[in-house]
Amino acid sequence: REDLKQEEVDWLYGHLGSRVAGGEADNEENLYYAFLLGEYMDEPAAAKPLLEEILTEESEDSWLYREAENYLSYLETEDDLEEDTYLD
Repeated sequence: REDLKQEEVDWLYGHLGSRVAGGEADNEENLYYAFLLGEYMDEPAAAKPLLEEILTEESEDSWLYREAENYLSYLETEDDLEEDTYLD
């Protein structure tokens, strides 16, 4: 079961990654790719620019804007927690 999950994550990473890199991805795909980067690929720093781009392109009333804003806030909170851990 874990192997199947990893195969699906790898496939999505390749598929969405090529669309994002090629400039073909829409903001919904950018959001999913950012989530994939942050949650499954352990690359939150790579997710942040995608989320920031969504925030500049989407209306504040859209669900994409709200999800991008919430996830960016979550990633920044995680960064703050990690920094506090290093200071202790």
